[in-house]
Amino acid sequence: MDKLRFLFDPQKFCQAVAYLLSKVGPCDRLKLCKLIYLVDRYHFVRYGRPIVGGDYYALRAGPVPSVALDVLEDLAEMSVSPQVPLEYFDMLNLYIEVIFKTPFPEYKSRNMNNTDYLSESDQEALDAIIEKYGKKSGMDLVRITHQHAAWKQSEKPGEIDYRLFFIDEPDEERNSGVPCKRAHISPKFMQSIQPCKKSLPPGSSKNEIEEYLEIIQDE
Repeated sequence: MDKLRFLFDPQKFCQAVAYLLSKVGPCDRLKLCKLIYLVDRYHFVRYGRPIVGGDYYALRAGPVPSVALDVLEDLAEMSVSPQVPLEYFDMLNLYIEVIFKTPFPEYKSRNMNNTDYLSESDQEALDAIIEKYGKKSGMDLVRITHQHAAWKQSEKPGEIDYRLFFIDEPDEERNSGVPCKRAHISPKFMQSIQPCKKSLPPGSSKNEIEEYLEIIQDE
């Protein structure tokens, strides 16, 4: 069976990224992409759909939201992204400012007053991830997401099946024994997952820069 996929939602992407940045503060692409992944994972498992969507790939730095990464790169390079209609790219520029720093640019929220594309459950997911992970560094999030089934059980590099998000999320339920809200899934839905037999070990400290470059630079 083909991997489960979702379309990228440019409207939710614009507002979700601006919301994250307004609460967490300026972020580089590594940390921002990790937060987007964690938000989509949280929301998909509980409500049956991601917020931002698009394809996810397992790279050396962990799970990466492919379309979101491309759009953020295009924004920093001040070029129009083919992944997002022009009107939404203009919208993203209204919400987000790129701070050009050495060695990597950071993204900052300009003014987050509009959440009309974000549902109540979207904001719940954003707030939960901000509270749990907002103060961690990008490399902290790399180490954390290296432990997720979505990375461990996917070809590297290769596309991630969204169904893998169900295996070890919610973390709260696994760690505390307190049941958490989950979307209903049938056994047939999960049986079609074909885990990857290969697995790369988490990167050691000497590989941190290489892992960092993996996610923020074009291959």
